[in-house]
Amino acid sequence: MLAVNVSDTRRKIYVSNFFFSLQFGLAFFFNATFLSSLGLSEKMVGIVFALSYAASLVLLFSVPLLLRKFGNYSLFFSSS
Repeated sequence: MLAVNVSDTRRKIYVSNFFFSLQFGLAFFFNATFLSSLGLSEKMVGIVFALSYAASLVLLFSVPLLLRKFGNYSLFFSSS
């Protein structure tokens, strides 16, 4: 039987998640800079990000309902 080292697997997952989320951190930095260059204050940039996160959470929790209603195939192609 093949024994899997859990700590080694977990370490690989953490490292890959770090690099995956690094790209989002850079994108958020440049998006915030872009919004500031459009004339939005720091408070408004924060509100924009907070509202986008809230909308993202609402959509994330509604995915099971949307999958049951439209199906996997339709939902996948409507999002692209």
